[in-house]
Amino acid sequence: MKMISSLELLPKYEAESSWWEHVPLAHMLVEILRPETIVELGTHYGVSLFSFCEAAENYSKGTYVYAVDTWSGDEQAGYYGDEVYRKVSEHREKYHKERCQLIKSTFDDAAKRFEDKSIDIIHIDGLHTYEAVKADYDTWKNKVREGGSILFHDWNVREGDFGVWKLWESIKQDEEYKCIEFPNGYGLGIATACKVKPDWHRIIEENMRTLQCKGILLERINNAKRQIKHSESESMIREKHITNLEKITEDQRESIKIYESKLRKKNNWMNRIYQKGKRIIERMKG
Repeated sequence: MKMISSLELLPKYEAESSWWEHVPLAHMLVEILRPETIVELGTHYGVSLFSFCEAAENYSKGTYVYAVDTWSGDEQAGYYGDEVYRKVSEHREKYHKERCQLIKSTFDDAAKRFEDKSIDIIHIDGLHTYEAVKADYDTWKNKVREGGSILFHDWNVREGDFGVWKLWESIKQDEEYKCIEFPNGYGLGIATACKVKPDWHRIIEENMRTLQCKGILLERINNAKRQIKHSESESMIREKHITNLEKITEDQRESIKIYESKLRKKNNWMNRIYQKGKRIIERMKG
């Protein structure tokens, strides 16, 4: 079995994602294929995007990655504001601006930027209804070079209105493709546009168990880090509340002291008036 260097690569970028279990596969694909052009349809927080970028940085300097997304969300992933795009954009600008471009656009509009048979790897991870993923596939399939590959995320989800599995089943039966499927991490399918199974498929299959195990570990590590950050955030909030309560208590103590001082002065004044009145009454009686 050929030793794959990317199995030792640990991702630098961290974000919430359902794609963590496939990060090692993204690393390996870039290492063994040295693709010239990768296009990702659906980036969200960018875990898959920066997996390709980090592998390119280490193993394939000639690889360029395009990320296409509106960065506004959808009914399955949920809708969100501009904070997600800012996070991805800032990381790209800091670490990968020479090998990556963000295209804030619909998939259909972005397709006009690419010539047919010009892309080595397309990763489809947008809206996962059958109608949506089929439309994405039909729009982009001719953009893939002969021998290039299309990646389909979430083919192993059959609940709700998820329909990638249905398209994936038909693609596996298509003689124009040779396919590999990973059932873990909600499923990732690789459809390579060729009629003879390429040698690199065998390398992926030989390393499949290792890739899956590493991916599961990465997901658990990321989840643990997020839980720690959440706990630290909650702890900071509690500490802030305690500090505020202590300040309020101290302020209340000061208010009580001021009130007590005023009350003593008032009592002393009233006592003087009382004594003075008492003396006047005594003189009047005498």
